[in-house]
Amino acid sequence: MAEKNGQIAPINPLLEPGHYVTHLSEVNQRNEVCSTEDIFNDRGVLLLRKGAAINHSAAERIIQHKLCKPLEEQITVTNGIERDRLMQYFDHFIAKYPDVQQIHEKLNFKADLRTLITHWDYPSILTQKLTVMAEQMEVEFEKGLFSAWLSALIGREMGLKKDLILATFVAGLVHDIGLMHIDPSILKKQGQLSPSEWRAIQSHTVIGKLLVEHLRDANPEIARAILEHHERCDGVGYPGGKREERLGVPGQIVGMADSIQAIRVNQFKQLGRSLRDTQSFLHMNSRTHFYPTYEAMCAILKKSELAPTRGNPFGTIPKFVDHLLGQGRILKEVVNTLEPMRGVLQMINVTSPTGKALLTVSDHVLEMITSSGLVRDDLFLWLESLARHPDEEALSDLNDIELMLNELNWQLKNANRAYGAFKESGCDLPECEMLHNLAMQMSNALDKQPRHTDAVAVPIQ
Repeated sequence: MAEKNGQIAPINPLLEPGHYVTHLSEVNQRNEVCSTEDIFNDRGVLLLRKGAAINHSAAERIIQHKLCKPLEEQITVTNGIERDRLMQYFDHFIAKYPDVQQIHEKLNFKADLRTLITHWDYPSILTQKLTVMAEQMEVEFEKGLFSAWLSALIGREMGLKKDLILATFVAGLVHDIGLMHIDPSILKKQGQLSPSEWRAIQSHTVIGKLLVEHLRDANPEIARAILEHHERCDGVGYPGGKREERLGVPGQIVGMADSIQAIRVNQFKQLGRSLRDTQSFLHMNSRTHFYPTYEAMCAILKKSELAPTRGNPFGTIPKFVDHLLGQGRILKEVVNTLEPMRGVLQMINVTSPTGKALLTVSDHVLEMITSSGLVRDDLFLWLESLARHPDEEALSDLNDIELMLNELNWQLKNANRAYGAFKESGCDLPECEMLHNLAMQMSNALDKQPRHTDAVAVPIQ
């Protein structure tokens, strides 16, 4: 922390080159990266001369210091992603996913996409960041392509002005560039994240905003959208837990696109499902996103003429049902701990930011569970009957139930993380021991969630 005008101000994380300089040194092995000026640390000590290569030894020298100005502003990467090459990346991405290609063609978006790519002067820092991400974080780079494409499409469907569609498109393209400043071991961690690790990941929104907000002639809505793309209308998002009235439209559009991309690629890719099958996710989250954004996404899917996909990732109806019943029983178990947790939080009248966030998330998840009907006895009775008397016509319903259960599972893990942050902030009230025991029960239940270890893709159109 640094003192400024008598107040404590946070240090700009961009002055700590850390993990980004490591990415640069690895890119340098294939694509020259060098300094465009002498690089000094924050005490005026020369670290690297102008024209020096950012190789491993240079990176080791730089990484030990805070810099006098962000490293991004003092280096250049050869063979950067310019407009024509960016268009090629988009063409490849669209061709990779048949449902994306169908939407692209049915909604006549080809000309509009080319205009968005070619009619803006991309600042050199963004070109640099995209180039490094394409080489070092291919999955996240494609995620940016997907989010930019879908964000612009949603913006057009909403009737936004051209400059705001462009800002939304660019924000979607670079919304995750802050991840290149996060420890890769945290990003790749398979197990549960600690509160400090989760805060590190959340910081990518702030870092991305800092990177973009000082770019010359850049629409300020781009930086704001990057900061807000994980915020949600009901206050369950991060980094600020803002509610609808404090959020901008582009950030909520990018947030929608980011969520849809995660479902399409992480859940649907191996199961033969398409974007059309995200309808149940959209309905579950109709209050989480701006309603006009939700309406626009539903309209895009309708105009696409994509058919719903019936697939069985488990091969047989009884195996599919058994998986869903297992998830449903665990969901019931979690509800039995989450409701008392909310009661304890209300009893102790939490006022801390972490306590308020935990209460907001708990309310959100319980409302989603109740409105979904996934813990109702009649649903369990229907599933048990279906296991005894399999009916292939029920596959569409089973797929929708699985998608909703997966979404609720993610939301419950989010509640678990929120509790971790609350616990770390400290609570010396006797009720907090009760809260801790309930949270442990919830965590243990979530650890029992069945995996898709034996799932196979058997799409049925």
